[in-house]
This record gives sequence, structure tokens and C-alpha cells, in this order.
Amino acid sequence: MKVAAAPDETDALLMDGVLKDAGIPSLIQRAAGFDAPEFLSAGPRDVLVPGSLVEEAKQVLEDTTGLRVVRVVAAYPSGFPHCRAGPSASAA
Repeated sequence: MKVAAAPDETDALLMDGVLKDAGIPSLIQRAAGFDAPEFLSAGPRDVLVPGSLVEEAKQVLEDTTGLRVVRVVAAYPSGFPHCRAGPSASAA
């Protein structure tokens, strides 16, 4: 589930490291519309965590980085997407 949106890969890697240091597995994914290799590290990234750890991840990011995290956007049945196709609807 999406817990944060980063403006670029560098910020996403920072959040990913903070979560992993706290024992929370995370995944960085290019935001919709920016899934092109030509962007390299530029372009927004979504930070995803398993659904069961969303609240803990939000708390860790808020406490550690001071960043306000996004509300849950989408749920994937197994925690992380296993293919490029994501859910068709999102709750904001």
C-alpha cells in the first residue's frame, strides 16, 4: 500500500532506508505516468509497504523525517504488486 510519495528517486531511497532500518519492508515504484527509463532517477516515486504495516510505516516516516505521508491510496491483495497492473480504483 502506498504510504508516501517522493518527488524523485533520491528522496524515495531515503524513505526506503528509514523504513528498512525500522524493520519494515518497502518497495519503490515510479509514479503513474513516469514509468519510462528515460527519466532515470528523475520523476516522482511511490513508496509502498505491506498492508499490515501501513500505520507503523506512516508513524516511522512522520517521526523520523517529519514528512507528512499520504493516506492509503491502493491495496494490493498480497501486499505488493507482482505485475505492472495495479488496482483500477483508488481511495484518496
